[in-house]
Amino acid sequence: MQSSGGYIKRITFIYVVLLLSQIAFLCFAIWRIIPERMDDFDREIRITDAIIFAVFLTGSYYLFIRYLKRARMRRGVREKLSAYKSGLCIQWLILELLSIISIVSYILTGDFLFIFASIFSITIFFINRPSIDRMCDELELDSNEQRVLKTKDAAI
Repeated sequence: MQSSGGYIKRITFIYVVLLLSQIAFLCFAIWRIIPERMDDFDREIRITDAIIFAVFLTGSYYLFIRYLKRARMRRGVREKLSAYKSGLCIQWLILELLSIISIVSYILTGDFLFIFASIFSITIFFINRPSIDRMCDELELDSNEQRVLKTKDAAI
């Protein structure tokens, strides 16, 4: 059996690893990489990045809401948390992908606009950090399920 405390630790670990990998790649790109080019191709990259950013950002929230609705319909805390974790991981991976695409665009063009887009993506990622209260609110858990989730040694 898995405890609720262990579940929270695992999902927080995944979150921290994804967050730190984005920040490390961004810092490395700014500190070490000298952008290669500045030419007319930059405009197409800006437009493409903006479209990708808008589509992926809205898509990540749409997919998360879909997984959240599925998670709410499940029975039992364990099944709900499993579906919720899947939705969170997909949302986090899409946000990380946005950040990485923006950093690669910066490397290709040297335009700091992409750094700001990456920072914006990381900020949204940071705002979506996991917490017990957030899980209880988003999953609409009843009082018994909340008590199980908030008790660190409780089996789920």
